[in-house]
Amino acid sequence: MASLVLIPTASYLLNIPVNADTVQSVGTVESSKASTTTDNHKFFDAYVSVKDNQFILNIPQDIQLNQKEVEQVEQQISDVNSKIKANKLTINQTTKEISSQSPTLKSSGYTYGNFWWGTRYYFRSNAAVYAMDHDLDNWSIMSGVTALWAPAVAVLGAAYFQKVKSDLDYYNNTHSKNYIDMDVNWAGVYSIYAV
Repeated sequence: MASLVLIPTASYLLNIPVNADTVQSVGTVESSKASTTTDNHKFFDAYVSVKDNQFILNIPQDIQLNQKEVEQVEQQISDVNSKIKANKLTINQTTKEISSQSPTLKSSGYTYGNFWWGTRYYFRSNAAVYAMDHDLDNWSIMSGVTALWAPAVAVLGAAYFQKVKSDLDYYNNTHSKNYIDMDVNWAGVYSIYAV
């Protein structure tokens, strides 16, 4: 399931104006030029609740927002709610994390949680970061295989996965005494931060 979040990103990169260049800021590595339409989950999350195992967006009428952004969030929530129903998933009402009924295996690798806005990856050891590095390398290679049919997607996908790997490794090396989380929204914009 984790790969389902990152793999489609290459096609999104061709359609959504996202700049995945990163800058060092206080405690985070974040997208420096991401538009608010692709990196707004932190703002909108305050207005998303769970009712009857579905996400609900409830914005107070006195708050003025960009209508296009609201429509994009509503569409994202609708798409996620459809997947929740179709795959018989459940939503934790407190954390808003999506999970299946089946138990997950615990290992020294990274773990992740799916949310309405995308996926949060949890790294609690160097081994977890190395496991993600391995997956990113594999996804980069798989992107290269698509070069026969879609060269632009292959190049962008491989470059994207290698950029994520590079940023994750850099952040891990500069924050060796911290646990690390990485948020990746459905448009592929990611942020890496210490917890």
